Amino acid sequence: MNASTLDYDLLVNASFESADWQARDAARTALKQASLAALPALERRLSDHRWQMRRHIAQLLDNALNDTNVHVLLRALKDPNAIVRRNALHSLTCEDCKSEGCWTVDMTGILLDIISTDRSPRVRVAAIAYLSNRPPEQRTVDALRRVGHATDHARTRSRCQRVADAVCSALAAPQDPSVKLQRPPPTA
Repeated sequence: MNASTLDYDLLVNASFESADWQARDAARTALKQASLAALPALERRLSDHRWQMRRHIAQLLDNALNDTNVHVLLRALKDPNAIVRRNALHSLTCEDCKSEGCWTVDMTGILLDIISTDRSPRVRVAAIAYLSNRPPEQRTVDALRRVGHATDHARTRSRCQRVADAVCSALAAPQDPSVKLQRPPPTA
């Protein structure tokens, strides 16, 4: 390892383990400013034995990704811990946090896979919410209806129905594809 790699590893440690909150905050800020240069140190820590560290790394990666290294967070979507997967999901889908808001990877396909296969209802519900921010597609409606009918989890079923209805409405009344779907109002 060279000196700069070691420095990024030390910053990752400080951003998570320092007893002083100001030191943790300064280390996080330095890692965010380093962005892609710190990526190898962040990626190494996605294999840490502590789920809290892996969750922390997934959060830090929110600002350090571009289309060429999105694979780092795709790996975190397979983490055994649901909290890590949910944080990785946010980091992948939160376009407000990124300088390059679009991926060439099929984000809708990734989200559809998550709602169909993830074992955590909270991760599935989060993926459904992120689907409501994607451009409307018929495959989204089909998957939401299929998952909604197959699940015993009431919140997942309700969210699937609401987002499927919103996507159907958007498909029926085509609009500018850059405009996000209006989220349907929550039901009681």
